Amino acid sequence: MNHFSESNTALVIPFYNERRFLPLLFSRIPANIAGIIFIDDGSSDGSAEVIPRNDSRIFLLSHSENRGKGAALRTGMLKSLESGFSATITLDADLQHPPEIVPDLVNLLNLHQVVIGTRNFTFAEMPFERVLSNIITSLIISRKSGKRIKDSQSGYRAFRNDILRQILPESDDYIAESEMLIKAGRLNLNLGELPIPALYGEETSKINNRQVIWGFIRKIIFRRKFL
Repeated sequence: MNHFSESNTALVIPFYNERRFLPLLFSRIPANIAGIIFIDDGSSDGSAEVIPRNDSRIFLLSHSENRGKGAALRTGMLKSLESGFSATITLDADLQHPPEIVPDLVNLLNLHQVVIGTRNFTFAEMPFERVLSNIITSLIISRKSGKRIKDSQSGYRAFRNDILRQILPESDDYIAESEMLIKAGRLNLNLGELPIPALYGEETSKINNRQVIWGFIRKIIFRRKFL
């Protein structure tokens, strides 16, 4: 009998100025998900105003200023743990992660302690610099964690809550997701993967991939004590 299902799972969704995407994202979330934890990381566009207030599954948490994705993930994950859910799914608010496949991620938690939504790195489906960034960072994280990680930058992940507290990120910035994988690998946790589509829209214009790559390498190799 499967222990993990949508009925005991919480979604953790950080957002920063994603007002235009949040209503559609919410409408696509499976109805049987037990909890939906939104974290407003200091938005200035009124994003929180479009979060429904009449759904008992919703928790809306807020940072008074923009603290970074790692800080928002940590806030949401702690809420999932404190609320007694058995599993946590993290996904981005900008529709890069289709909510419809949440049940597939949850189901794989019956076989693995952590599940990563892994995209197919092809130049036909992804921008060149994004492919390069993923290849470089995934190689580094694989080496650091001792596990083969195909998509270290994917934020679409599932965690069993009985191990989540051990790998909570200390980083406030985008390094947090890599930090969690390194911690999971060094604890020899069972990591699984689920193929997911590579979706890119307006979000690509926000990212300078060269800066991300070099910033990532500097922080991973030279700065972070836990890495």
